[in-house]
Amino acid sequence: MAAGDADSLDEPLISTPKNEHSSHGHNAESKRATWQHEAKQQLTLALPIIGMNAVQLLLVLTSAAFVGHLGALQLASAQLATSLANALGHYVLVGMALGLETLGGQVVGAGQLDELGHVTHLGLIVLTLLACTISIAWAFAEPLLLALGQDPTLAKEAAKYLHLLIPSLFANAWTQPLVKFLQSLGATAPLAWASTVTLLLHLPSNWFFIFYLGWGMTGAPIATSLAYCLIFTFLLGHILTSGAYSHSTPKLNLSRSFRKAPLFLKLGFFSASMMCLEYVAFDIIYLMAGLLPDPYRLVSALSVAMNTTWLCATTYVGLGNAVSTRVATELGRGSVLGAQRAARVGLGWSVVVGVVATALMLALHRQWPLLFIDGADRQLLDLCTGLMLFASLNLFGDSIQVTAGGVLRGCGRQDLGAVLALASYYAIAVPAAAVGGFVLKWSVWGIFGGMFIGVISQLMLQLTAIAWTNWERQAKLARDEAVDERMGAGLDA
Repeated sequence: MAAGDADSLDEPLISTPKNEHSSHGHNAESKRATWQHEAKQQLTLALPIIGMNAVQLLLVLTSAAFVGHLGALQLASAQLATSLANALGHYVLVGMALGLETLGGQVVGAGQLDELGHVTHLGLIVLTLLACTISIAWAFAEPLLLALGQDPTLAKEAAKYLHLLIPSLFANAWTQPLVKFLQSLGATAPLAWASTVTLLLHLPSNWFFIFYLGWGMTGAPIATSLAYCLIFTFLLGHILTSGAYSHSTPKLNLSRSFRKAPLFLKLGFFSASMMCLEYVAFDIIYLMAGLLPDPYRLVSALSVAMNTTWLCATTYVGLGNAVSTRVATELGRGSVLGAQRAARVGLGWSVVVGVVATALMLALHRQWPLLFIDGADRQLLDLCTGLMLFASLNLFGDSIQVTAGGVLRGCGRQDLGAVLALASYYAIAVPAAAVGGFVLKWSVWGIFGGMFIGVISQLMLQLTAIAWTNWERQAKLARDEAVDERMGAGLDA
């Protein structure tokens, strides 16, 4: 694709500095300006995504805070249900949508804005069918938990909670393609305000269902499902009523949409595998903790520590999404230097964000648990604060690891990322956690330590893969895909 075609795109977040194409090389000042421009692009793109990720997690944490004051059993049940909902539902949907992140960035980089609408339609259809299948599996949550050795009372209460989260599953299936649509265009501000308004409504919603109506723990998943539905409604309303997306919202054309189905399914499958293998590995520690003595207290403490970890992690998860989009967009343009620069700037940002996330966790570790548990239970409080300190050690490496994964997704190398995640967590982390927790009798500390080893292993493997990336080949693959799409579109015309 010619540089002039790329420059014709009127999207500030995906624009290329004019000095990018200078035929006389860069002097030191212009190079610095170009790198600063890339850093600003990534930050501007990432901040609203970080805001949305944080708000979506705060929806869960808010419900957990209300439920936690009902008792340890209620908190443990809600956390177990939420973990199952993520592992067997939301992670799969979000992971599949990451395939749109790669496709969307590349088609926008190639100037094919109408094609972005078609792949978004494809995503909506595929994720809806996937949500239908997952909801059926959720109906058997209780026997599944019992088969995994969970306490019968805990399994029963968790299953009830999970069943009431089914509406949130469909709402998320419809929200994720819209998020990737806006993200690919660089229009991420609506993600922030839609999520913020939803969070402000979620607080009184929990109080209303749990305490005012007296529904107890049952009210929390209802409030959460309602919140997911509100986010979808806000984003859909914005896209349909704003004139800014007219070139990217073509009429539904199934033949155009399904032309990219094989590629989307491939990218989506490996993206979901890449993410789910990691996230499910962390959810396994809840199941392991449930097999230890005093499972209610251990699972409750883990829920506080891990949910706080995920809250801090929203910063670098959003950065990883932004970096993935930027790398894919530059490859779609055919700019090898631009893609390399986006990757390097993103990894640089990940170091900064990792330091901030670690500092945030350290600052929260004493007072934050009191939002979720009764401070009179000193044993539980001490366990929570200790686990949060341990978890803070994980955040710095995880920040770089997640951003490195974004670089691989931007290159369309999700298959490699999935293999690395499988090796890191299931050949190294989970066995190490089992040995530490049960063989060495280090209880929950051994389990947590095993997962930390997995994060470091994945980080080293991903950085090695990036160092050996053939960027010219990745750009050629993106260009070839764009040419094939133009030819296919011409046949449909």
